[in-house]
Amino acid sequence: LFTQISGERERLLIARGNRPRRWKENPFRGLQVFDFEHAPIFHGRTKEIGAVLEALEAQLREQRPFVLVVGPSGSGKSSLVRAGVLPLLTQPETIEGIGLWRWAVTRPGAGGRDSDCFEALASALLEALALPTLANLESTDAVRDLAAELREHSSSIALRLRDALDNAAREWKIDQTHYLTEKERQFREAGRPDDADAAREQRENLELPRARLALVIDQLEELFTSGFSSDAQQKYVATIAGLAGSGRV
Repeated sequence: LFTQISGERERLLIARGNRPRRWKENPFRGLQVFDFEHAPIFHGRTKEIGAVLEALEAQLREQRPFVLVVGPSGSGKSSLVRAGVLPLLTQPETIEGIGLWRWAVTRPGAGGRDSDCFEALASALLEALALPTLANLESTDAVRDLAAELREHSSSIALRLRDALDNAAREWKIDQTHYLTEKERQFREAGRPDDADAAREQRENLELPRARLALVIDQLEELFTSGFSSDAQQKYVATIAGLAGSGRV
């Protein structure tokens, strides 16, 4: 679903896209996908990025925050989402009230024809930028165990995901408190009392951010073209629906 991007949203996206940045590597990706780290050199899709974000906000208001991006093969869907939408979505307050984001990118067929779509999802969820605290500390194979839970008991994952995001918010506040405490000390030692007072005030006003997980399922069509059984397909869709309905994804 593509809607006309508002003038305010377009100006915001363009302003963010024009921030001074340096890129020291080859900016030309050829036929390779643009990923999250390539956001500084991903250009020309401002309207489409805004359309996806607006669609997501509309879905969020309906309590079903899921958006399907459809287009011909090779039209740049993956790059649009991974290098365009995701870097903007995960900035604080792009979605009003959300101050902290974790994110994961998965592909159902990431491991080839013999892969397990649930293991691919579990592996993505346990990445450092996602929610590694979802891992069972007593497990000898955290990915496989989480995959089994996603496959058979997805409702319990939604509860653990909520706890993991709350834990991420607490860790963020602790890290920011330590950072601002150190900045205040440095400013006072440098004879900059006004800056020190500002750092102290900022530290004292810190609040726990509302945290969410942004989940990108790239090449979702692989669920239906890579030999997965009908049972696996249905369970995978049910799992994604459960995550999207959890209020945290």
